[in-house]
Amino acid sequence: MGMFARLFWLFEKGKAHKDLQEAYSDLNVLATLLEEDITLLRQIQKELVSKNLRRTKYSATSTGAIGLEKTLFVEEELLKKLKKLAETTEVRFELSLKKASKIRPVSKLEREELLQTIAFLQELEKKIPSWEKIQQLSDKEKLQAVENALRDMTLLSRKYHETLKRLGAIKRLGEEEISELLRTIYINPEQHPKEASLLIYRITPSQLRMLEEESKKINECNDPDYQIEWRRWWRDVQVPEKDKTTPLKDPHINVTIKLFGGSKKDIHLLLAA
Repeated sequence: MGMFARLFWLFEKGKAHKDLQEAYSDLNVLATLLEEDITLLRQIQKELVSKNLRRTKYSATSTGAIGLEKTLFVEEELLKKLKKLAETTEVRFELSLKKASKIRPVSKLEREELLQTIAFLQELEKKIPSWEKIQQLSDKEKLQAVENALRDMTLLSRKYHETLKRLGAIKRLGEEEISELLRTIYINPEQHPKEASLLIYRITPSQLRMLEEESKKINECNDPDYQIEWRRWWRDVQVPEKDKTTPLKDPHINVTIKLFGGSKKDIHLLLAA
């Protein structure tokens, strides 16, 4: 489930209401301005990292490339959903101007979701650094300031996303409801030959799809004893990628798994042929 998915669903299922005009307008303004500001921050970050990489020629010197990877969510998910949010709230506001929008009772769920989303975007807005101060910084300081802002936004977004997921009732899971594949990955992963703490498991593409579907069902239960956390948590379909922070040379997918009330395990999934 992507960012703002529940709000978009409420928009599709219910009609706009006159009493929510101000909320539609506030959300539209926030989403529009944030998309512009975050786009500029990401552009500055990418330009500075690219400049550093050309200068150092991929030496051990810090370039900001890891920070660029750690804030990929901003480009892949947040900016796209902010654009969609701005577009849909503009349409929603226009529909609320019609006379018929006052006839029905206002949706309590939509009102609450709108207010929660506005509060979240206001928190993101606080993370936008002063452009005047940014321009006065050296390239190194500027990159650090931009990266910090985008990391904070990524963290806030994940917390917001996780909070919304936990709003539902808790359903306790039984051990028999966990697939043999997931059970084996958690209980019996391989250890990397050069780094014993690095856990590995090889799966086929079809097994990965099964695991993605199972993780959705498990996480929807909100059972504290069972949790599947993908590093690219905003993606519905996971894609193997190289990770410069580990000794693994092959592309892989990072996932954190907790089953049966045990400890969390960070596991690197490699795709088998």
